[in-house]
Amino acid sequence: MEPDPELLRELQHFEARTSSAGNTKLSAKPGFHDDLVIALALAAHQLPRSYRPGVQVGSVRTFHRGTDRHTPLGENPQ
Repeated sequence: MEPDPELLRELQHFEARTSSAGNTKLSAKPGFHDDLVIALALAAHQLPRSYRPGVQVGSVRTFHRGTDRHTPLGENPQ
């Protein structure tokens, strides 16, 4: 399945802005649309909580009493 060019365009122009009061607003940049981004977010929200995608990004964070450590993916935590 090919990526939807309109969805990709909306994702590229979607941003988070923080107001002077400290509130975060998620929306498209002025002059752009975010309908597909919101639809994607709502669909993702309905996925089962146990859903585990096949690709991981970043590191695994493990917590031990009194410490926390980041373990790069593919390495075993000590």
